[in-house]
Amino acid sequence: MRSWGVAKFLTVVIIVLLILPPAGARGVEKPVPHDEFLYQYFSHTLEKFAYSLRYTYYEGNDYGLTLAENTRSELLQIMMEGKIYREKGIKARVFEVLPPFYNFSVELVTLDRLLLSFQENNQSPGLAMGIVNIITRMNGYIEEIKSMELYNGTEILRFDTGEVEKYLNEIRTAAEKILNQTFEVPTQPQNQNQTQNQIRIIGLSLYVTNKNPIVNQSVTFFGTAPLNESVAIIILDENGLERGIVVPVSRHFFTLSYRFTNPGKYFVKAVQGNLSTEWLEIDVRKIPTYFLITSPTSAIVNTTLTLKAVLVDYYSNPLPEREITVNGTPFITDSNGTVAFDLKSSREASFQITLEFQGDEFHEGTSKVVTAEFTRIPTTITITGPGTVEAGKTFEIRGSISPAINSTVEIYVNDQPYAIVNSTNGLFSVNMTHETVETLKIYAVFNGTELYLPSKSNVLLVSVVAVEDNLLRYLAVILIVAGLVTYSQRDRLFRKRTRHEEAPEGTEALPEPSQETPAKLEIPKDVGEAYSLIRDLLFRRMGIPKNLTPRETLEKLKGWEGYESLKTLTSIHEKAVYKKETPTKAELQAFKKAAEAVITALGGTG
Repeated sequence: MRSWGVAKFLTVVIIVLLILPPAGARGVEKPVPHDEFLYQYFSHTLEKFAYSLRYTYYEGNDYGLTLAENTRSELLQIMMEGKIYREKGIKARVFEVLPPFYNFSVELVTLDRLLLSFQENNQSPGLAMGIVNIITRMNGYIEEIKSMELYNGTEILRFDTGEVEKYLNEIRTAAEKILNQTFEVPTQPQNQNQTQNQIRIIGLSLYVTNKNPIVNQSVTFFGTAPLNESVAIIILDENGLERGIVVPVSRHFFTLSYRFTNPGKYFVKAVQGNLSTEWLEIDVRKIPTYFLITSPTSAIVNTTLTLKAVLVDYYSNPLPEREITVNGTPFITDSNGTVAFDLKSSREASFQITLEFQGDEFHEGTSKVVTAEFTRIPTTITITGPGTVEAGKTFEIRGSISPAINSTVEIYVNDQPYAIVNSTNGLFSVNMTHETVETLKIYAVFNGTELYLPSKSNVLLVSVVAVEDNLLRYLAVILIVAGLVTYSQRDRLFRKRTRHEEAPEGTEALPEPSQETPAKLEIPKDVGEAYSLIRDLLFRRMGIPKNLTPRETLEKLKGWEGYESLKTLTSIHEKAVYKKETPTKAELQAFKKAAEAVITALGGTG
């Protein structure tokens, strides 16, 4: 079985996209599902199923088995990680679509193994029977997949299983051809001209679908027998205890489904009369386990981070009352298999937390390393002031720091320290006087504290001009403006007169077009589309990555001036999109107001 670490990237990308699809909830309509990614992902999974069958059966290439095992591991990882979201009450279509695909992938791995053995063992009838039985089960999962309906708005999407079914049918036909042969002792022909039929003599054989199962995992023993009488399956454990199971034989074939309830080595053989097969060695492994992290792994310095982990097994069952260690310190999981512990740091830091379970009688041990991060609160500074000032005259620079904190801010002029001022409730100001005629480059710097990250403001350019030059400049501006106004009025009168002169008799001249202000960015009524717009703005204005989940985005922006409005947006968005609940009128109004507030905090729509 492959390591869980192989699918770590899938946990971040595929799971988020599958569980958090771009569904949109209409403000006044029933939510419209959008399952395009879900449909594309599982359609690609069907393609991998078909490729696996083709490589294994038609080319005899064990890459088909590798592809099947990789696909099974990927689907298993999604199924296991999805347990976190289900426990949080998130309803997603992936939980409905996934089971038959995963069950099919498990059977596909077994089928590929049998097909490779079938080709190596001269198309053994016993293996042929195992192939037919497995394909029968796989066809049941195919029927489940075919009955599913996904939606792209109002369009119904159905999975195309044709390629997979074609390969399964061809493989089944070839296996049944072996089974339908006559198994008799050949007789001598009555004369030399009589042609003797091709006859296969059946013997006693025994096969198993998996020689390395885990505890409680179903395996199938199957084989052939020369007589249509029962056979005895003898199971011998490593302590010498023997168990016999009588299995009926039909058309010279028999099959038995079995689960081993204890780990260890077992030896199995089939007996009919005085005939016996060789012993099959079965190595039953303990049930794999793993840790699921169900809480945030980052927090602000000087706050408490409660880290929660759930210990579960391969079958997604939580393991209660198990001792685990956290960096060597023992803890006991509760009735839900959960362990929780608090972390705190007075400074910005990251810590490696090692969770370890030693295993027990039936379960394998496991370990997981989690990185817990404590970060300072991000800050932003904005300053404003005049664009032009007279030399020797005092002017004021005003600024604000967000979050609104009391601290000290350094003012720089032309990259040189100018003054240190105090911010009160996030506001500060400084008066300046400059005698030299030049352009000043002014900005503010917050050096940060143990709680807040440092930041630098926008750069303000202030032109310092001589008094007489400034007066002349004002006069020049006044003359230019007056000239433009006069020209505009004359031109307007001329155009109006021209239109009246050129207009045909009995018609009126068209009115002069009005000057319109640029259209304001509209917030979509669709909650999902509106939230996507906000995420685009957060990425372009603040560099917040789009691959973060809504909750991770909130964690990143704690302390930002638009945080509370973004929190309102996120809450309504999760209810509408993930829980598929139609927002109330009051919630839609609150959503729109919060969206406008976030856009304003991001600097408007420009």
